[in-house]
Amino acid sequence: MNSLIPFFSIHLGYYFTFGARFMLGVSDAFTVPFYNSIITNWFPVAERSTALAIYTTGNQLAIVFGNPISAAFCQSRWGWPMVYYYAAASAVGWCIVWLIFGSNSPHECKKMTTVERIYLNENVVAKKTKEQRKSQKIPWVKMMTNHAFIAYLYCNFVITVLITFIMIYLPTYTKDVLLLSVLANGAFTSLPSVFNFLFKVMWSLLVDKLKANHIITPTASVKISQSLTNFGGALFFFLVVMFVDCTRPILAFVLFCSINVCFGAQISGAYTSLLSIAPQFTATMSSVGMCVNMIGKVVTPMIVGYFNTSGTVLEWNRVLLAFSCLSCSAAIVFLALGSGEVQDFAHEPKETIIEKEEDKELIVTARMNSLQAESMTALN
Repeated sequence: MNSLIPFFSIHLGYYFTFGARFMLGVSDAFTVPFYNSIITNWFPVAERSTALAIYTTGNQLAIVFGNPISAAFCQSRWGWPMVYYYAAASAVGWCIVWLIFGSNSPHECKKMTTVERIYLNENVVAKKTKEQRKSQKIPWVKMMTNHAFIAYLYCNFVITVLITFIMIYLPTYTKDVLLLSVLANGAFTSLPSVFNFLFKVMWSLLVDKLKANHIITPTASVKISQSLTNFGGALFFFLVVMFVDCTRPILAFVLFCSINVCFGAQISGAYTSLLSIAPQFTATMSSVGMCVNMIGKVVTPMIVGYFNTSGTVLEWNRVLLAFSCLSCSAAIVFLALGSGEVQDFAHEPKETIIEKEEDKELIVTARMNSLQAESMTALN
């Protein structure tokens, strides 16, 4: 679709371009359920926060590097269509790499040792045949009424509203309240993403280390992380209201960087909870989460428009206070209802548990064989 958009825009007009953009959005809807399912099939609970933090760094890298690259293409002799061609070429290149090296699950991977494969099958999700996957029913009622999933959905809605504000309305806020120039505005709105990038990776590594050493439980880890995200974000939004005006742009920059830092812990909070509470239904729950995500993006302009009609400092402060209260409510809901453990509706059947017990015996045998092979090699 990216490669067709320039042609449609130049030669066929608005409706064809809109259709191409619509199809691009439809195709994008498959990505989140897909890579969330990959993570639940490849990473144990104690490693999922780090895995999520690493692959979502693409969001921040796109903000930091995407705009300059796009601007360079627009100023080149190829013009703006090259932005879409570059995106299309990158997508094709990634598809080729995935087809060569990618696997849906450990038992389909051809490039790993037996010990690794058995370890992942034992500690991640159970192997299912095609018949088992087809016959598996989704417990919609139990899933949609589960307290941990409801907590995730609400936190997902709130963080979407807050991030949409940061991405779309922050430039307008800095222009109206801080009176920044266009160049300063661009730096102000893009640099905080760097701090988000750095913190979420370091925080996820710390959280997973604590879980691996049994210092904190999975549920404690997601609740601590989500509390940092929402209570921290609420605090810094409130501080912006209290102390920021056009005479303090540096303070505003520090506070919005702090907000982005707090948002980095979301990956180890509600997002990790999503991948932990029902691993075999991750794709379905991710799709539901995307619907809530879209609702959040639609609601954000309504919230901003309700409190801000003329762009005065007082009206912007009302918007930020509303977001501060909304963020606090998400933290309270997740502390009360959130979880990092597999829920009752998602527990594995007895047959799967028996298979895993057999796998434990296989992994011991495989390790013994590996040690014997190494000993024979050393003797020779």
